Amino acid sequence: MRSAPAIGDTWWARPGLDVRNGRLRIAGRDAGSIARDHGTPTYVYDLPHIEAQAVGLRAALEHTGLRGLVRLALKAQRDPHVLAALRERCPWVGMDVSSPGEVEWALAHGWTPDEISYTGTNLSERDLDAIVGSGVHLNVDLLSQLERVGRRAPGSTVGVRVNPRIGASHDMAGATKYAGARPTKFGLFAEQLDEALGIAARHDLRIDTVHVHVGDGYLTPGLDAFDETLRRVGAMTAALLDAGCPIEEVNTGGGLGVPIETGDEPLDLEWWAAIAAAHLGPLDVVVST
Repeated sequence: MRSAPAIGDTWWARPGLDVRNGRLRIAGRDAGSIARDHGTPTYVYDLPHIEAQAVGLRAALEHTGLRGLVRLALKAQRDPHVLAALRERCPWVGMDVSSPGEVEWALAHGWTPDEISYTGTNLSERDLDAIVGSGVHLNVDLLSQLERVGRRAPGSTVGVRVNPRIGASHDMAGATKYAGARPTKFGLFAEQLDEALGIAARHDLRIDTVHVHVGDGYLTPGLDAFDETLRRVGAMTAALLDAGCPIEEVNTGGGLGVPIETGDEPLDLEWWAAIAAAHLGPLDVVVST
């Protein structure tokens, strides 16, 4: 486990965000000066840090021998200037979207349909029309959604989101509002996979991706829950492979946390990636996050 960087006197400090001589600095620039020059409120983004985060994720996955893929969740960051910088600095970063509007935004800001993954809930008929027509990859998380996609676009390729009944969170509870013992709108249980396969066969759908909403702001202490989560996801993926599904990718979702309280330490990315490699590496799939 790595310790938090000792920068200044504040627990949240890190390279690019620190206090020097009583002055807050962002990406090496004085925050007060930025406010005076541009007025307030002003949103300031540390582009080198964003780049470093993306590079670090990819490097951690590749270090284990995995074929890794990093995506930005557009819901978390849609500023056009940030997206332009990311497209220039890290052109290999894909896009994760969850609404037809986000599909349009990603396409308008430089991403191609094959670089965009859509995973959303409560899809209306109008939503499905827009998504299917856009050419982006669609992951569904309900049997009813799979049925509706099959009726609308028989013979197409889709992914399925699964619910392993466990998730990683900041409080290490082993369950989140996305994954736990109770049914949610965020994925299929293992015992529903046979029915999903039947729907796919009836409509000639090709299931090529497994997605899981794995966590919510988890740090290193939450990696034990992450380990068990991916063990179960790996087993569900293996079952789909054994059933003849050409699974090409397992998307581990987001939820990777950052320190938010005194005493929090940064997520150990090497350990995180090693867990992914242990459970998903033998399946010979792309591992995305």
